[in-house]
Amino acid sequence: MKTYKELVQEDKEDDDLKKTMKIANVKMSFAKKMKSKRKQQKASLDREKDTKKKKAKKKTQDTDLKNLKTNAKNTIKSIQKSK
Repeated sequence: MKTYKELVQEDKEDDDLKKTMKIANVKMSFAKKMKSKRKQQKASLDREKDTKKKKAKKKTQDTDLKNLKTNAKNTIKSIQKSK
């Protein structure tokens, strides 16, 4: 029979593992979103002929990607801070 201290330690390890798995899942979904977003953006840029419009579109796309990365980092940080 396990002692109370051993049970508490196992529960803590289980919680840590759950948190690690949740973070890993968030990172994987973020990577999938980034990949699909980049593919979509590249196709959009390839269709654009006008150089000025292309530059403006690229700048907007870069901002979108930066926002996506920031949101993912914030999500991961909030998961890590939670108990």
